[in-house]
Amino acid sequence: MTTPIEGFTEHDLRTTDGIEREFDMVVLATGYHVFSDPETYTPGLVVGCDGLDLGKYYTEHGLQAYESVSLPGLPNRWTLVGPYSWTGSGWHAFVEMTADHAVRAISEARRRSATRVAVRQDAHDAYHRRIYRDGAAMRYYLTELNAHVPTYYRNSQGDSTYIRPTGFFSARRAHHRFPFTDYDFDRRTA
Repeated sequence: MTTPIEGFTEHDLRTTDGIEREFDMVVLATGYHVFSDPETYTPGLVVGCDGLDLGKYYTEHGLQAYESVSLPGLPNRWTLVGPYSWTGSGWHAFVEMTADHAVRAISEARRRSATRVAVRQDAHDAYHRRIYRDGAAMRYYLTELNAHVPTYYRNSQGDSTYIRPTGFFSARRAHHRFPFTDYDFDRRTA
């Protein structure tokens, strides 16, 4: 049924066309935003150093994050299901992998008595260039060969930021072994 509901009676629901309908269950499906769409990130909601606005950044530069977890200019902020995080495994697996990455960086920050940890720009950029390059075939498949197919695997910018173009074990290893030199650890408070 697509006719808007006007209200509920004791046993039925009434639609705006005046018809009362029996029902066993009402499912409210209002839609959702997929994390791979830049429109999901509202400008002004997440603001980091030097005025970095995550919503504006993703709109202008496309979705990206070092190992799907962190972005330069957003210290102490971790994304558990970020750009290029799905490896073909189940949802819980990539949530756990990205959480492991964040916990590993936070644990190292604590070991160093650092109050602030942020991925370095050069490490992030090198990672993103590699992931973007490795995802070229997937983008071609989704944006050229299957452009007519509606899918959340291709976002509004024509990118496939949902899918990490590496295998499960490669991604898991990367989250457990990323070099600490890819991050800056310091004691700044602001």
